Amino acid sequence: MLSRCERKGSAIAGITYTSEPLGVRMIGLLRLALFILAIEAVFYGLLWVYLRSTRRESLEREWDRRHPEKAGPSEERAAFVRRFMQGYGARLRRRLSWLVLVLPLAVIMTIIFFVNYR
Repeated sequence: MLSRCERKGSAIAGITYTSEPLGVRMIGLLRLALFILAIEAVFYGLLWVYLRSTRRESLEREWDRRHPEKAGPSEERAAFVRRFMQGYGARLRRRLSWLVLVLPLAVIMTIIFFVNYR
């Protein structure tokens, strides 16, 4: 017959062993991952908007520096900015996806898994 401590889980050297199946404990990990992913998605959106606007302003300043006689809003300046922003958008999306969404979530989930489930 199991003692009450053994049925609920015993703590030996600070490690708690529970009688719950691994699948039940992994649901909490999944919920945490979804919560973290939602927060990261908000940061991804904010960083994407901020970095694109910063790059756009830098390109506009570059145009004004190169063409002082055509400084200010013009169709040529808009075409210059649009041309350079096309390639930048794809690179930015790829980098932000890895640096903001994938990498932090993978690190956090790996740490939690090794601390709690090994």
